[in-house]
Amino acid sequence: FGDAAVAAVVTRAEPHEPSAICHARFQTYHSGADLTAVLGGGTRHHPNDPATTPEMNLFHMDGPGVFKKAARIVGPFLDTFLHEAGWTREAIDYVVPHQASRHGIELLTARLGFRSEQVFSNLPLRGNCIAASIPLGLAEAVATGQVQRGHRLLLMGTGAGLTIGAMTLVF
Repeated sequence: FGDAAVAAVVTRAEPHEPSAICHARFQTYHSGADLTAVLGGGTRHHPNDPATTPEMNLFHMDGPGVFKKAARIVGPFLDTFLHEAGWTREAIDYVVPHQASRHGIELLTARLGFRSEQVFSNLPLRGNCIAASIPLGLAEAVATGQVQRGHRLLLMGTGAGLTIGAMTLVF
């Protein structure tokens, strides 16, 4: 895992700029709920209960199970999302995905029909920065000039639950 914190300030574009958030979608798949968990907390395993172990308060994940589930559902999710957005894969200049793993980024390229030059990756340098990975990737892609004003972007990531989120925007 990497370590990062990112904040983004989103403001209205100037009238002459094409920048806009175009479409967003989040979907949780309850059939993946058992793949990730924090068993402690709440009333079932209260932190002050002597029967609650420290391990119960940590995040647990079946990594291979999450990947298999995500690999099955991300394609149909993306197809629906792009249809709703009125975009095609070819119309996207750059994809900034969650930087969870090399296999996840490969899934976005080869199996989902994106070219490798369309997909941003800072995973080898930064590691998996969890929730900060997409905004950090976007900031780095802008800072290095890979993403420029007017580019059409797809931001996409996964989360516990199993949840998938995506956003299209014109930078």
